[in-house]
Amino acid sequence: MKNAVEEACKKSNGRKITASGDGTWQKRGFSSLHGVVEVLSNGPTAKVLDLGRLSKKCSICTGLLSIKYSDPKQYSEIKNKHQCEVNHVGSSGTASMEVAGIHRLFARSKMLCNVKYAHYIGDGDAKVFPKLISDPPYEDVSITKIEDVNHFSKKMLHRLQKIAESLKKNNIDGKLGIRGSGRMIKKMMINFKHYYRLAIVRNKTNLDDMVRAVWAIWKHKPSSNSEPHHEWCSPSYCGYLQALEKGEEYDHTPHSLPLKIMKAIRSAFEELAHPDTLKRVRNGGSQNANESFHSILWSLAPKNRYSTGVMIDLCVAMAVSFYNDGYQSIIPVLAELTGNTGFFTRVGMKRLDERRIYYEHKRKRKAVQKSKQNEEASDSLSDRMSVDDNRDDQLDDSYIPGAY
Repeated sequence: MKNAVEEACKKSNGRKITASGDGTWQKRGFSSLHGVVEVLSNGPTAKVLDLGRLSKKCSICTGLLSIKYSDPKQYSEIKNKHQCEVNHVGSSGTASMEVAGIHRLFARSKMLCNVKYAHYIGDGDAKVFPKLISDPPYEDVSITKIEDVNHFSKKMLHRLQKIAESLKKNNIDGKLGIRGSGRMIKKMMINFKHYYRLAIVRNKTNLDDMVRAVWAIWKHKPSSNSEPHHEWCSPSYCGYLQALEKGEEYDHTPHSLPLKIMKAIRSAFEELAHPDTLKRVRNGGSQNANESFHSILWSLAPKNRYSTGVMIDLCVAMAVSFYNDGYQSIIPVLAELTGNTGFFTRVGMKRLDERRIYYEHKRKRKAVQKSKQNEEASDSLSDRMSVDDNRDDQLDDSYIPGAY
């Protein structure tokens, strides 16, 4: 992990770096006896910088209870000499275990690695970051939070669900509420969440473009054949622009929502497309790397089987080695333990690394190819599509950036 820290410092040109923190539990739910917290570097090649296991139960202490009264001398001797696994007292939930663990990692970063986590990438959890602010781990650094885009986009879904619940007894466009066939069904709400996330991710370095892209969603959905409003749309997702580029006819009817429904949910866009809201995810990060590390960890220590603290420590060490340096990094460890490693072990680990690299490059090639196609489509449309500003009045021009 020291090499990972030095790589992160080199990328950030200093000892103040950006880190994403998250917690995971050995058992599903918030009744787990063991949990793991970790901080990872930020970027396309994120690596584990530091981690810790938190346990509420010690397997040795539990086993010693069987001889506590039958052999008190041996009980006391073993209990005094063993290294107890318990290092956390309190709830297993995010309010206690994750908060305490991440704060502990921040507090010891200066001592262990001579670095400070100046920027923290976290989800919408309202407990970890306030702890870092109320009990700052550094005297000369004020930690700033960078929102996780994936968690932040869920705000759109939650706002739409709340609006749908509050309007279920109101008559809107001839029916009660905004739900129903051809209206705001659950699948459509989930789609809006995805649209919102894409608008943020594709424009995360430019706040004005981000605001414009979010409002483009609101303009796109109520568009009709007689009143198409796609001036702010992108050919990457807009069927109308794609059809225009191909010279084909496009029918809005199967895809549009009634204008009155869109006006009913306008308040969600006024809140979530506001610059003060979106600036929280400008240059936003992601905890996908943390989730990927969790996947490797629990593949070694399955959640459907109980593991002691010592077993989790072993699996954590292996998971960090696999995640940071690849599967071949375990070969020197095996050689130290067994005296040698076999031919097929080395070949197998090499092939696992090659497969991992292959699929990662394949994913990136697809992303680059899709991006080029979108740029070409956008360039060809720029000469063929004219923007009629007068048509915006039919929807409302108050969604222009800065107007609200």
